[in-house]
Amino acid sequence: MEDWIEATPPPVGPRTAWKLRYAVQTSVNPLKFAFFVTKPDAVKEAYVSFLKNKIRDELGFDKVPVTLELRASRAKNFFN
Repeated sequence: MEDWIEATPPPVGPRTAWKLRYAVQTSVNPLKFAFFVTKPDAVKEAYVSFLKNKIRDELGFDKVPVTLELRASRAKNFFN
């Protein structure tokens, strides 16, 4: 997914910038993924559709509905 975002970065602005921390598959049937991002509200629906399409195309789920959930994630400092 890092390659997808590097190749097609999301729009960047003072209020629209966000970072993808990680993603996990949360369910097999139905197929669901959770993307942990710094600002879930800043991710536009068009970019969510882009990510769903990349999952379908590159991971071989072209005949299956894909659900994508955005969850808030914050960087943690484990040394303090």
